[in-house]
Amino acid sequence: MKKEHLNIYATMQEFGINDHKIIERWERIYLEEGPEGLAIERRGRSSKGRPPKQLPKQVEEDLLADAKRKGAEVVFTTGGAQSNHAMLTAACAKKLGMEPILILKKRGVTERKGN
Repeated sequence: MKKEHLNIYATMQEFGINDHKIIERWERIYLEEGPEGLAIERRGRSSKGRPPKQLPKQVEEDLLADAKRKGAEVVFTTGGAQSNHAMLTAACAKKLGMEPILILKKRGVTERKGN
């Protein structure tokens, strides 16, 4: 999909797969865990109790590089007070010459205000 710039339905047709959810699951695993994530045999339902893994650094850089090619100059992201994701995003953005803006939640704050 990535190499040939195919959407889900074109990929289904290309490989003779008749369920778009399979392709979507594979794409999610690839984006979250990289190519090695596709080699792991998975059975049954996944656990909903754990937070999802952050994107690997190379995927993060690829996504930001794509945004840069499309003309983005500023990157916004959110996270906790010591968010690894936010710091990784900021580092990748700076590396690509973009301005990172981090919106961090103070530790211990649980109430939500606003819309």
